[in-house]
Amino acid sequence: MLEEVKLLLEIKDDTRDELLNLLIKNAKTQILGRLEELKEPPTEVPKSLSYIVLELVVMRYNRIGAEGISSQSVEGYSAQYLANDFAPYESVITAYLNKYREPKTGVVRFL
Repeated sequence: MLEEVKLLLEIKDDTRDELLNLLIKNAKTQILGRLEELKEPPTEVPKSLSYIVLELVVMRYNRIGAEGISSQSVEGYSAQYLANDFAPYESVITAYLNKYREPKTGVVRFL
């Protein structure tokens, strides 16, 4: 995964590997935390959600130094940051949870 992140960020050396590995670890931990409500939560990020790790790492790497800022403008360059990094992926994560969530069983009473 590190090599894919470096490719996306156009990083050709290993000077940022430690930081990138930390960002990868944090993104994986957050995604797995979102999946903890499953009866048998995965211990690794599922392949169908792994692209989210890549995109979160790139997003967070590009925001280093601007943490906590919602928008920024410098010499004609303007950037807006999401308040919730997961917002673009909520529907995908919810669909995954719905697919693997234990069906709820209940009691039906006839009166």
